[in-house]
Amino acid sequence: MYSPVALTLLSVLSSAASVQAIVAWTVNCGVLSIQRSDPIVNPGGPSGHVHAISGGTAFQRLMPGADTTINAKQTTCDKFTDRSNYWAPQLYHQKNGMFELVPYTGVNSYYKNYTCSYNPNAKYCPTPTDARAFPPGLRMLAGDPLRRTYDASIQSNQAILWETGNTGEKPGFPTGPLADRIQANIRFPSCWDGVNIDSPDHKSHVAYPDPAKGDTAGGMCPESHPVALISIGAEFGFSTQQAGLTGQSASTLVLSNGDTTGYGAHADFIQGWQNSEALENSFANCNGIGSACAWNSFGTPDGTMGTKKDLVPEVAPPVEEEIGLNGPIAKLPGNNPVYTPGMTYSTPAATGSLVPVSSGAAAPSAASSSHAAGAVSSAGGSSTAIIKTLPPTTLQTVASSSGTASSSIIKTLPPTTLVTSAKVIKTGAPTTLQTKAAASPSTAPALGNGHNHNDDDDDDACAPKF
Repeated sequence: MYSPVALTLLSVLSSAASVQAIVAWTVNCGVLSIQRSDPIVNPGGPSGHVHAISGGTAFQRLMPGADTTINAKQTTCDKFTDRSNYWAPQLYHQKNGMFELVPYTGVNSYYKNYTCSYNPNAKYCPTPTDARAFPPGLRMLAGDPLRRTYDASIQSNQAILWETGNTGEKPGFPTGPLADRIQANIRFPSCWDGVNIDSPDHKSHVAYPDPAKGDTAGGMCPESHPVALISIGAEFGFSTQQAGLTGQSASTLVLSNGDTTGYGAHADFIQGWQNSEALENSFANCNGIGSACAWNSFGTPDGTMGTKKDLVPEVAPPVEEEIGLNGPIAKLPGNNPVYTPGMTYSTPAATGSLVPVSSGAAAPSAASSSHAAGAVSSAGGSSTAIIKTLPPTTLQTVASSSGTASSSIIKTLPPTTLVTSAKVIKTGAPTTLQTKAAASPSTAPALGNGHNHNDDDDDDACAPKF
C-alpha cells in the first residue's frame, strides 16, 4: 500500500512517463510446476517443502552456473526473453484431517524502476533512477520460512504480505473471509553488493533500500549494498474459488512448510533474462500499455505481444512422495509439522524439512535466517549438533565491468564438513557465483511502498494498479 507521499511522487512520475517513459511494467507468468525442489537452497536433492514454480522450462533441482536458466527452451511468462524462475511455497488447506492443494494460478511480477544507487551526497533518487539489470547468474530469496511473527520495524517482514479481494495487502493470512483468490505479495531486495551473485544464506549479497531514504519497494541503496537493481514485486496467486474456499475463513490455510500464520511466506528468484541490455533500457522504451510499450513484444518470433501460458519443465521432477496433485494427502510432504503457537523448529541437514523442537517455547524470531537446510534453532540451552559432509562445490567467478559477463574461472573445491551446534545458525556451502561490477554511485528518490489490488486477470504491462 502506498503512503500519501509515495502516491504524490508516483503521480508526478506517471505524468512524466506519458511523455518520456514509464516506471513500472509487469511480467505475467503461468504455471510451470508444483514440486518439492529448490535449486538455490537444496541443489541436487528434494527441498524441505513443496514449491509452486513459474518461468523458464529449464527449472530443475540442480541449476549451476549462469546459463542454465537463460538456455531454457520456453517460458510460462508473457515476456518472451524472460527465462528466469520464480517460486514460492505451495498453499494447502486442511479438510477432514487431510491436506488439499489450493490451485496455483501463476505469478504476476511488477518490474519497477524505483531504486537508485548509494550516493552519500544525495538525499533522494533522481528521475529516472539508475537501476540496472540483474547481473548474470544472480539468485536471491526474500522472506524466512521459519518466521511465525511479524515485526513492522524489520524490512524483511515488511516485504512479505498477503491479499484477498479488495481488502488490501497485509502481513499474515487474512483475518476476514476469503475472496475467490488469495495471493502472496513478495518484494525482492533491489540493492546489490556489486560483487557476489549468491551468498551462503542466499540473502547477504542483496539488501533492501536504506529505510531512512526509502522502503522495501524502492529508494536509495545503503552503503553496504550500493548498486541499484530493478526491483521485483511478485504476486503468487492461488485460487480459493477452485478450492471451494470462497467466503470461508483463512483458518484452514497452511503453507507447505507447515506455516499457519502466513508470516513464513517467502520466494526465490534466479535471473534468466536473455538480453540484459534490453531489460535495462525497457523503462525508457515503454510509454503505456499494450502496443505503446515496445517491451511487450520484445524478442517474440512474430513481433506480437507475448502471452502467459502453462507449461511443463524440460526435466521431469523426481517424485519421492505424494504432494497433493492426485488428491488429498494425510500429511504435508517432507513431514513438515503444522505450526501451533509456541512451537520451535530445527531443520535436519539431510532433508531441510522442519522438525518441532518444542511447543512451549517462544516461536522463532524474525531474525532467524534459517531458510537453508542444516540450520538449527534452539530456544533453550540444550546441546545439539548436526554434522553433514557436502559434495565438492564448483565456484564460478564472472569478471565484469558493467554487469555483463566477460570471462569466467571454474574452480572445484574439496568436500566440506559442517558442524552446527545449538544457538548457532550456519548454512551449508552452496554453489557460489560471483560477478564483479563497478559500482558508480549516482544521485537519487525515496519511493513508496507497493500497490494494492487483487484480481485473476493478468496485470497490464506498464500499467500498475495502485
